[in-house]
Amino acid sequence: MAKIKELVRSGNSIVFDGDYLDIYIDSEYFKKGLAEHQGNYIKTMGLFQFEIKTESQERSGKDGTIHTMKYPNSMEFDYTEHFVFNGKLDKDRKNVKYDVFRLTTGNKFFANVHIEQSAVSVKDFIFMFHSGKMPQFIKYSDIIKLYYDVLNTNKINLKSNSLTYEIIISELCRSKKDIELHYRKSLKNNPSEYDYVNINLKDIPRINSTFTALTFENIDESIISSVKRT
Repeated sequence: MAKIKELVRSGNSIVFDGDYLDIYIDSEYFKKGLAEHQGNYIKTMGLFQFEIKTESQERSGKDGTIHTMKYPNSMEFDYTEHFVFNGKLDKDRKNVKYDVFRLTTGNKFFANVHIEQSAVSVKDFIFMFHSGKMPQFIKYSDIIKLYYDVLNTNKINLKSNSLTYEIIISELCRSKKDIELHYRKSLKNNPSEYDYVNINLKDIPRINSTFTALTFENIDESIISSVKRT
């Protein structure tokens, strides 16, 4: 995340020094255990978008500036207001239901920059990606960087080389137009790094092969996909 003048360091915290900052948390995060309420704070996976507005923009109903947080670990922030928004933050992406948390001057955007190293953060990130929940605003080429960020910040060694992670990413990211097509193969004709679909690891057998589909779980979906394929 580029330096933002409204976010200032104060001791071990990063504090908001502006009019309004709205943090958009995918409501699915709360259902999947990737975010939770902790008293006056929200603890969440640090992959989200947020919008900074001035007082005049808020009064006139104008949009503020959208920023992206790409921090694949848990973080905490406090807030002054909470509401729900169902819509798009980017015009080219689908509607998402968000829990929106509004920060005003003095609220902590990042309560403590000194994180506790934990294998749980690594598990949460891998669970998010392997279950097909990678946020739409993450670029395809950023996924491998996030893998290494979460491993390095938590001092976890999975004893796997980069090729292993790249193969996993290749399998779990498919073309929006045809999920049987690995997204990396479509980049030649479509250079956008956002037009991929993150599929669930459990869906790979039915997508890749008729035989493996019929020998794996979710037999109803597997039969349907096999009939369509053949």
